Amino acid sequence: MKIAYRKDNAGIVAIEDGLNADLLAGGLALLVCGDVPGVLDADGQVIPGKTLADAPGAAELLKADICARIDNKTGADILAGFDYRGVHFKLTAEDQLNFANAYVAREDLPYPLPVKGAGLVFLTLADAAEVKAFYLAGLAFVQGRLAAGWAAKLALDSLTLAELAAYEVAA
Repeated sequence: MKIAYRKDNAGIVAIEDGLNADLLAGGLALLVCGDVPGVLDADGQVIPGKTLADAPGAAELLKADICARIDNKTGADILAGFDYRGVHFKLTAEDQLNFANAYVAREDLPYPLPVKGAGLVFLTLADAAEVKAFYLAGLAFVQGRLAAGWAAKLALDSLTLAELAAYEVAA
């Protein structure tokens, strides 16, 4: 696989495969083709004898790309949802808003309160205390996913350039 990183007005962009002159223009800093890194000149040609370590800003470009991939994974993990009392709940923006509204209005809601999980599975919450427990379980799940993402990003600072180039975001 070929991955190129370039920095332009839109920020740092990772371009995978299908590299061409148009994509290589505009400040491309480095190219990684499998295990063979190289530094590109302004024309998109590999400079012989140069390595990834010679690329200007290589570590910052790699970290920015990895952070974006960690953010994407964190968001996907949150969206996929959590299990509560044997029922799976997705956390789309609409679901999060509905759960937050139920929590805020928990003292005034009619009970028992059915809460729709994934598919057509419902969980019945008996009272305000159960709504609070449900909401806090969802909140703890989200906070856990965010903390894992933050920890992964902080750990990047201790990696060498070679380790950054080989970094894979865990599934």
